[in-house]
Amino acid sequence: MEDELAAFDIPLPAYERVALKQPTFPRPIVLYGPLADVAKQLLLSNFALKFAGVGDETAKIISLSQIDAIIASGKHAVMSVSPGSVERLHLAQYAPIVIMLDCDSRSRIRDLRSKSGATTNSARKLIEQTQKLKKHHGNLITATIDLQKEDQ
Repeated sequence: MEDELAAFDIPLPAYERVALKQPTFPRPIVLYGPLADVAKQLLLSNFALKFAGVGDETAKIISLSQIDAIIASGKHAVMSVSPGSVERLHLAQYAPIVIMLDCDSRSRIRDLRSKSGATTNSARKLIEQTQKLKKHHGNLITATIDLQKEDQ
């Protein structure tokens, strides 16, 4: 089992020269936070001309060719991937936009999830996952949206 996982490991370079570039293609979007699944669904349903989902929720592996096909169609690829996969996307120079949907109030999360009709996951667990992600992988986050201040 570990041998199979080792085949997918891409060694990260110890040092890499960087240069500021403006991407000329629609960048992939990764959403994190207690309402990431709701936001992804809203983007895909309300803005289908600009966003497309990669694979389905049961897909374990998302290939770069799937992302390339969406980019070729002129859309942003919206996906749910691990922080390690975000690092691999950076390494492959896809420059993903990583958005953290942040909310510290359990009651606010329950309220927003019930308004959207999403499944009722444990708000406490969702907050813990978000805090853990911010603590250990905060360097990957491009922008944070505070859901305490947002009306919707």
